Amino acid sequence: MPARLLADENIPAEAIDALRRAGWDVLSIRERVPGTADVEVLRLAVAQGCVLITFDRDYGELIFGQGYTPPPSVLYFRIVPVDPREVSDMVLSLLADPDSIDGSMVVVSRQGIRRRRFHKARR
Repeated sequence: MPARLLADENIPAEAIDALRRAGWDVLSIRERVPGTADVEVLRLAVAQGCVLITFDRDYGELIFGQGYTPPPSVLYFRIVPVDPREVSDMVLSLLADPDSIDGSMVVVSRQGIRRRRFHKARR
């Protein structure tokens, strides 16, 4: 199980609070360094060994398109409108089976969950 989660700036505070109540160590971009560029958020997730939770699809381009080093996992939510409980419940469900998300970008939508394995980073 990863030691930490990194919640991108767009993750609702209520979802972050629910994850913390469930016992997870969550670093929140919104609370610590709002406005941080995606590349820097990605680098922070890698440096801290965090699973990155986001609504921002740009991380897929950074990792798969530009070859940036990926964190242990990226949980990319494509659910609109968002219910904070739905986000935290889904994150907790995915984290219950860490092998299923390790080394992958996990795309969560109302239609289901897709996983794309990371390839070797170039950066």
